[in-house]
Amino acid sequence: MKQFSAKPKFSFLIIALFMIIAGGCSSAGVDKTELTGSIKVAVVSKGTFDYHYGDYLEAAYPDLEIEVIEFDLERKGMSVEQYIAIIEREQPDLILTPTYYLYKSLASSGLLEELSVRMLDSDLKEEEFHPGVMELLKRTNDGQLYGMAPIFTTSVLSYNADLFEKYAIDPPHDGMTLPEVLDLASRFTKSGSHEDGIVGYHQPFSSKPSDHLNSLSASEGIQSYHLGRGQVTVNTPAWKQVYQTVVDLYDSGTFLLQDVKGKVVDGTTFFGPEAAAEADLFKKGKAAMTVSSYGQFDEAKFKTGAVTPPVSSADRSKTSHMYINNLMSIRKGSPNADTAWELIEFMHSDYMSKVRSNLGDVGFSSRRGDNQDSLVGKLYELHPVVLQIELLDEFIMSDRAGTFMNQFKELEDRELIAVLQKEKSLDEAIETIQTEGQALMDAARAAK
Repeated sequence: MKQFSAKPKFSFLIIALFMIIAGGCSSAGVDKTELTGSIKVAVVSKGTFDYHYGDYLEAAYPDLEIEVIEFDLERKGMSVEQYIAIIEREQPDLILTPTYYLYKSLASSGLLEELSVRMLDSDLKEEEFHPGVMELLKRTNDGQLYGMAPIFTTSVLSYNADLFEKYAIDPPHDGMTLPEVLDLASRFTKSGSHEDGIVGYHQPFSSKPSDHLNSLSASEGIQSYHLGRGQVTVNTPAWKQVYQTVVDLYDSGTFLLQDVKGKVVDGTTFFGPEAAAEADLFKKGKAAMTVSSYGQFDEAKFKTGAVTPPVSSADRSKTSHMYINNLMSIRKGSPNADTAWELIEFMHSDYMSKVRSNLGDVGFSSRRGDNQDSLVGKLYELHPVVLQIELLDEFIMSDRAGTFMNQFKELEDRELIAVLQKEKSLDEAIETIQTEGQALMDAARAAK
C-alpha cells in the first residue's frame, strides 16, 4: 500500500475544466472550488486515479488536500479479503473500485454507505441515468445502491465492408444475436474465403474453445457453474447445444485455434506489439467481423461499418457487452462523507460529461444526453444481460474461486480440443467436464 498527496497538474485538461468552472457552473448549485480540508481516497492504481478522476478533482478543488491510498498490487493473487483488510485499516473516505465484481464484494461486506437518500436530496436524479447502469449498480445482495459509475463502456460489432462486398454477402445489422452473427460468419467459409486466408469472425486473444463458450453463454445468460451453491451444471441440453455449436464452428473453419505466444512475468502473460498485431486478424483485414470498442477502427485501411453488439436471444433489448468499471463509493461511517459525496456529484455532472466528450474520453457518460450519432443513441437503449445473482460469500470473495475458474477454463479447453482432434466424442467430453469440474469445485471450496 502506498500513499500520495495529490498536487495540481497544469495541462490542457485542467485548463478546459477551469474554463467551465470559471463560468459559474455547478452540478449541485454550489461553488465547487470552496471545498477545503482533506479527504482520503482509496484506489488500486494512482495512474488510473489520475486519468479517471485526479486531474479533474484537483482542478475543481484546488484547496482540497486529496490523500491517495494506493493498494500494492505487486502481491500475486491479491484477494477481496486483502482489499477489505486494507480499507478497514486505512479508513478511506472515498473508495474507487476498478471492477464491478470488487464493488459488489465490498457492498456485501458492509463497508459501503447506501447512497439512495443522498441521491434523492441532490441534483442527481435516477431517471437521468442510463437505466442499465442503475440496474447493474443495484445488483447487490440487498438490491441497494452503494456506488456510482460516471461512465459505462459497451462494444459494437465492427465489420469489414470491403470483404462483405467482395464475397457478395449482406453485412450485419443492429439487434443480431451472437448465433446469428456466427451463422453470418459461416457464409464466408462457404464462399471459399479460406483460400484467401479470410475468416468470417474473429476476436484477438480469444480463439480457444473456452473463450467462445464464455461468449455464447454470457450472451444467452446461462452459467456453467454456480460458485455460491458449489455446483457445476454443464450436463444439460442447453449446454450441450452450446458445446455442439462451438465444435461445429471450429469444424467448419469459422473459428480458428490461434496460438499467439506472450511473455510470462510473475505468472502474468504480456503481449507485445508484434504478438498483438499477429492476434488481431480484423485489423489486418483478414476477418470480416469482430466485437470492438466504439470507433476503434475508424482509421482502418479498409472500409468499415459498425452496428450494435450481439444481443440476447431471449430479449433483444439486452446485451452482455455492457460494463461499468471505476466506481465511486463512500466508506460507511466516514467523517468526511459529505465531502466524498460532493466529489461523486461533480464527477457525474453535466459539465464533466461535456469535458470527457470534448477530450475523447473512453466510454460513455452514464447520464443521458443528446446523442448526435445514431449508433450511440442505440447503444444507450440497450440493457445489460445480468447472470443469476451470486450471494457473495467467503468462498466467492477468496482467491480460491479465481483459481477454480482458471482450472475450469483449462479443463474446457483440453476436452473440447480432444473432441476437435477426434480423440473423444462430445458426450464423453461433457461428462468429463461435469465430473472433473465438480471435483475441482469441491476441492476449491474445501481448501483454506
